[in-house]
Amino acid sequence: MGVMYHGLEIAAGALLTDRVIAVSASERAELIQSHAAAPWRIRVIPNGLPEGSVDAQPVSKNGIVVGTLGRLTAQKSPLRFLDIAQRVVRQDPRIKFLWVGDGELRSQWQSWVREHNLEDNVQLGGWREDVETALAGMDIFLIVSDYEGAPYALLEAMRARLPCIVTDVPGSRDIVTHDLTGFIVPKEDRSQQVSRILALADDAALRHRFGEAGWNRWKHTYSLEHMVEATYEVYAELVPFNH
Repeated sequence: MGVMYHGLEIAAGALLTDRVIAVSASERAELIQSHAAAPWRIRVIPNGLPEGSVDAQPVSKNGIVVGTLGRLTAQKSPLRFLDIAQRVVRQDPRIKFLWVGDGELRSQWQSWVREHNLEDNVQLGGWREDVETALAGMDIFLIVSDYEGAPYALLEAMRARLPCIVTDVPGSRDIVTHDLTGFIVPKEDRSQQVSRILALADDAALRHRFGEAGWNRWKHTYSLEHMVEATYEVYAELVPFNH
């Protein structure tokens, strides 16, 4: 069934559409490589977020909190997150880890935490509606996914002025600017993931600098206004509007 739908998507993109919108440059490259659409048909319009209601630099009062938002699914690699947490805690037990979300791997997550005696350092926050409040309790945002599209969670973290560490996968690497708004690390390089977390945990000025740069990048590239304007331009190009 998946192969059939993929074939239909390629046919629609190549034959039945005037424009295809990709949410990142990496997604555009994948569409071209899979012959889903001709390069000239594809426009890159990043996802956008509106202004937030919580406008404060996150500062934890009880040590450093490394957190994330996401479903507990294989794509998001929650067990990789836990393995990284364990390695970090071995070097600095003051650092805490928080996963806000839920999913089919919840039981496996909880068993792993118990087996490795991480209950004091790792918390599962479950589903929450107050995402901005959850982010305000974090100091570092970490995404260790196997793949992404253009993750809204990452944009929310940047809007919340959080420094971000992400795996080097399409979507995430399009949003984070390495060594400016955070760090991009190889997906399987645990030692580098750990060292980047420890470096940020030890350097409040660096966290602040990355967080402010991330906020500016969200404001000027990933705001809702930018997305709406860019989408309007695509429609206007195809169907001129009367002003």
